[in-house]
Amino acid sequence: SKRKARDLQALFSRLGISNAFALHLDSAHAVLPTEKADAIEDKAPRTLVLQAPLMETKPRGGKKAEAAPVRLRKVPGFCAETFDKVLLDPPCSAMGLRPRLAVESSENDTADLRAAQRCLLWSAAMLVKPGGRLVFSTCTVDPEENERMVRFALDTYPYLRLVPTQPRGLGSPGLPGFGLSPEECAMVSRFQPGAAGSSVDSIGFFVAAFEKVSSIRDRETVMASKATTVVQAAPTLQGESHGHGASVV
Repeated sequence: SKRKARDLQALFSRLGISNAFALHLDSAHAVLPTEKADAIEDKAPRTLVLQAPLMETKPRGGKKAEAAPVRLRKVPGFCAETFDKVLLDPPCSAMGLRPRLAVESSENDTADLRAAQRCLLWSAAMLVKPGGRLVFSTCTVDPEENERMVRFALDTYPYLRLVPTQPRGLGSPGLPGFGLSPEECAMVSRFQPGAAGSSVDSIGFFVAAFEKVSSIRDRETVMASKATTVVQAAPTLQGESHGHGASVV
């Protein structure tokens, strides 16, 4: 959202950080097509960001209209396998936030969110370099958006390997019965208010980490990917996103 972008820019300025940028980017289409990527001489992410045009957006209505406009660099996308680390914090049902007395969402809503998460996982998996790390996180306790999504990533992208989250000892293991083996459950971190065995009292959220063990261009990887049939839906999310904004950084 514009508010989050403004807060990020203020934080960067306060800390004197000059190498972090809030971007105007469709994360679901963050990977440049091959023909466009081949036409770019300098494919470094920083170069693409600094060369991107600045766009100015203003808050709408009320007191928000008095706030300073947000200036963002509009980036069409990045070349595949150009980031050492990718943090994916996609839209989610936000069932881990508290205090919260009720969750006003239907099964169709959560189905749309899961479809968006799968779509964003594709972008994130494509953007991270071989040997790089991809961290997937949500602020929900819904296992369909957490453990089941980790299973989806492992089954769909043979070049991703689940690795233990760091630091170890915080939170609880993943929930069994949602596609992960006991060993895989032990590698992810689930934070749930009042959860048995949890060492931290916090809001509900979930973290999983992956290492990219091979390039998407490797023949073995390509053949394995072709053997997996996946239908990805990219729904149009209306208004504000649920939970955190979707961003590939």
